This record gives sequence, structure tokens and C-alpha cells, in this order.
Amino acid sequence: MATEKVKGSYIFALIVLVALLVGVNIAYTLIMNPPERLSQQERDLKELKAQIQSLQNERDALKKEMERISSQKLEAPQTSTSLPSGQAGSTLAFSENTLSVSGVGKVLATPDMVTITISVVTEEEDAEAAIKENSVKMNQVIKALKELGLEDKEIKTSGYSLYPKYIYPENKEPRVVGYIAQNTITINTKKLDLAGQIIDKSVESGANRVESVYFTFSDERKMALNDKLITLALENAKKKAEVVVNTLGIKIVGVKSVQISEFVYSIPIYRTMIEKVAGAEVPPPTPIVPGEESLTLVVNIVFLIE
Repeated sequence: MATEKVKGSYIFALIVLVALLVGVNIAYTLIMNPPERLSQQERDLKELKAQIQSLQNERDALKKEMERISSQKLEAPQTSTSLPSGQAGSTLAFSENTLSVSGVGKVLATPDMVTITISVVTEEEDAEAAIKENSVKMNQVIKALKELGLEDKEIKTSGYSLYPKYIYPENKEPRVVGYIAQNTITINTKKLDLAGQIIDKSVESGANRVESVYFTFSDERKMALNDKLITLALENAKKKAEVVVNTLGIKIVGVKSVQISEFVYSIPIYRTMIEKVAGAEVPPPTPIVPGEESLTLVVNIVFLIE
């Protein structure tokens, strides 16, 4: 429309200019030429008027053509739409001869690994004594764990710290009254039946903090579960697509793309902090049970349709 306005303005200006020239020409003719020669000037004026009318007609035609093109653009149909499946969490959509479908795979599985984090914390007046006592107790803990059947590769040091202990007298500078050493080990094992005994034997041997216990899946188990979840998710997406094409009378002719997410699962975390007190009554065995976990995987498929 902007082009039409500019061109119309140019034509209008041209018409005005021509009219002015004609007026000047007529005045000049009346002054400089005798009456007997006016007939030729009148013929020239008629021809000029015809040319001006032709330009006006061209402008009007151009205006109508621009209005027609603008009207066609406004009436152009939309090329995509969406179709809800009616199921929570489902996605179905059409766009440019494609059908997008999401599929979900779910399974229940029991974790095959347990991770337990245990610490030995010692406090003495000087740093050397705190380190020495801590070392003795942690060696006792590791020995007890190996006697249970754990291997070196299943036990690793995951943290060690030594820091001063302060007291803060009123209106006085803080004062160091001792040192605290903390040695933390993490046990990763598939021996789930030993989980409770690992905690009990560690505390009996000198550990005084159980930082956390959680269950997970080994790499081999993850691969097997992942394959099963992908199969279930693809079957779910295929069923949804079949419902759509059968209902609407369209046909799937190929697959444009497939996206697969990593499966997710919740990890039950058993957290506690056990402070071992000298002479305390021996507690009953600690029950640690993995239970079943819900695993979920999502695929997104774009089908080609016709």
C-alpha cells in the first residue's frame, strides 16, 4: 500500500505540473499569437487533456490492483492446527503434513545397588591427637566392613577434614579449645542384603555418623531398563498415532524424527545421624529395604502423513 500511495502522489504532482504548463502556454499564446492561429493550439490542448486522462485511468487501475492483492493476503488460510488427545500428558499436533505424537513408557523395578556414606568424627585438645584417634577408628571400621564381605573397590574415601573448635567468651576474643577430625567413606555395593549390617558394624567399630543411605541402579541394569522403556514408549506413541489416522482417514507414510529422553526415577533416601555413646545399649539390627521404584521415559515422534 505504501508503494501505491507514493506512485499516486507522483502522478498527481505530474498532473498539476502539466496543468500549470498548459495554463502558461495558453496565456502566452493569447498574447503572442493572433486569433487565427488559436485553432492549432486548441487541438494541442485537447491532445494534452487526453494524455492527462490516460494517466488518471492508469492510477485508478493500479489502486484497484493493490486493493485486490491486499485482500487475498488477509483471506489466506492458516497452515497448522493442534489436536488434543484427551489423555493427561499426551501431545498430538498437525503441521505441514506431519503428525507429532508423544509416547510414555513406565516400569516398576527394584534397585540393584546401595550407596552408604559413613563418617568417623573425633575431637581432641591438639590436632595430632585428633588425627591419630580418627585414623585408628576408621581402620577398625574398614576392617569390619571387609569381614562382612565387602571388597576394596566397594569402599572409597569421599571426604576428610580437620578444623579447630572455638569457644566464644563474652566480651573476649574467640579461643581454640580443641581440634575436630572427620573422615568420611562411601560404600557402593550390589550386596543389598548387607545394607543394615554395614551400618551396624560401622557404628560398633567406631563410626559415629551415618550421613546417608540410598538405592540406585547399576550401569548394566540401567541399560536393560532403558531398552524396555524405549520399547514401551514407542508402542504407546504408535497406538496414539493409529487412533488419530483411523479416525481422521489419513495415512502415515514415514517418520521424520524421533526424540528419546533419559528415563527418570525417584531415589528413596534414608538419612540419619548416629552419635555413638560409650556404654550405650546395643540397638537392634538396622532394617534397610530397597523396595520398587517407578521409572518413566518419554519419546516424541514426528510422522509424515498424507
